[in-house]
Amino acid sequence: IDSDALHILTAHRAKGLEWPVVFVPFCAAKQFPSDFQKSDLPLPPALLGLDGESEQEFHARGEACLFYVAVTRARNRLFLSSATRYGKSNYA
Repeated sequence: IDSDALHILTAHRAKGLEWPVVFVPFCAAKQFPSDFQKSDLPLPPALLGLDGESEQEFHARGEACLFYVAVTRARNRLFLSSATRYGKSNYA
């Protein structure tokens, strides 16, 4: 990997990798972590492996794990960013 290159990855793809500096954008409510959205194709709880937790709790746990992966990729510096406006939605 070229050390002078800029790598743009999702938190999913960053697992197991590490860089000196990491930027994590969209650190605002309903952005990252994302808001739970009911699926148009509901799956049985047994298939999802919910083990007694609600779909919202399952989603929140998954988002927390992704956030942990994102912030622990930084060796030296970590930058978290957010905005007061994302498109048409205000979060300020």
